[in-house]
Amino acid sequence: MQAIQRRTGRRRTTEGRARPAAVGRRRLVTLTLAATVGLATGGVVAARGPAAAAPPSRSSDGAVPAPAAAALPDVPWLAQRGDGSWVFGRGEHGVLRRLPGDETGVAIRESDVASVLAGADGHSLVRFRDPATGRTIVDVAAPIWVSAGAWTSAGLVVTGYGDATMTSDGGLAVIDPATATSTTLVAPAPFSAALGQPAARGDVLVSATGRTVAANVCGVRLCDRQVVDVATGRISRMDHGVEGFLRAVTDDAVITTDGDYRWISGHRIDDGTEVWRQPDSALLDPVSLADGTIVGLVGSERAGWAVAAIDGSGQIRDLTTRRGRDAAPARIWRTVSSGSAIVIGRTAFEAALDAGGSVPISIITPGRWRSTTATAHLPATTTEAVR
Repeated sequence: MQAIQRRTGRRRTTEGRARPAAVGRRRLVTLTLAATVGLATGGVVAARGPAAAAPPSRSSDGAVPAPAAAALPDVPWLAQRGDGSWVFGRGEHGVLRRLPGDETGVAIRESDVASVLAGADGHSLVRFRDPATGRTIVDVAAPIWVSAGAWTSAGLVVTGYGDATMTSDGGLAVIDPATATSTTLVAPAPFSAALGQPAARGDVLVSATGRTVAANVCGVRLCDRQVVDVATGRISRMDHGVEGFLRAVTDDAVITTDGDYRWISGHRIDDGTEVWRQPDSALLDPVSLADGTIVGLVGSERAGWAVAAIDGSGQIRDLTTRRGRDAAPARIWRTVSSGSAIVIGRTAFEAALDAGGSVPISIITPGRWRSTTATAHLPATTTEAVR
């Protein structure tokens, strides 16, 4: 999932803050603003429950065009609009509902949409609603001030800060709406001075199976990173004082990238060994697939940008035409993408949602790597407020 705004009503930033130097931070933020590419999530979107994908074919060098049209996948989604409001819907159809102004969207799945609002003692209250009706199912008091979260096979895993002052690390916790309970996975602690100040929590990233979660807390110099097996609650890996943005996680590896487009790297979870590294590249908008493949926007200012698949050995296969630094890159609509359909638009999903109407998209099918052109019909203004 992505980082949550600090209850200011402004569109939240989604940057994971993991970079080796301040200059890298400035350069990557420049790309983010110029190309409208969110560093942590490819825009302001919220996570859905994980979905599996078919194993990818290795026989072709790119996506194969197919002439048939297709609709936007019929999946639940949650996003932040340009005016700062949070809305949720399903595919192209049905009612578009808006969360109250004091709630911030966190994550959505078939049975629940999760949001947070200020609770007692400087902590957050996590609210679970029925996506079909918008009615509140249950409120659960979180043990921390929540800044990000994602659905996993064990429930909603959240991260954040010790309290609303945001001056200490909140660790990781899993919240179960069925029992209205929370369980600590990684204990809260002071920020390490070695990271450099200020320090901030990044996203909660989930493998395609929903079994493995990873998160980091980063300062201006270094990051601390945690990987947890949510099925057992066991901390699989704790890395202290490491470089690089945490970009994606599989059940076997964590994927990181630096702040200067110098490399993308895969590290094995079991022992921390770097198993592959791709130079002169950064990774944005990543989507994890069940076989360990990562699909994302891959490239650099020099090499240009393309939506590409990175397999478990680090091999990159472009799925769209690589564009130079002067051309706006394609955008992966992670809000409505899954392990069976990667949706690509010309602008961010949120920008298309704000504009409404008919929008040209492409849908790439993992495994066969076929690219299908389609037209999405997004709602423009019809919104029903929930209470």
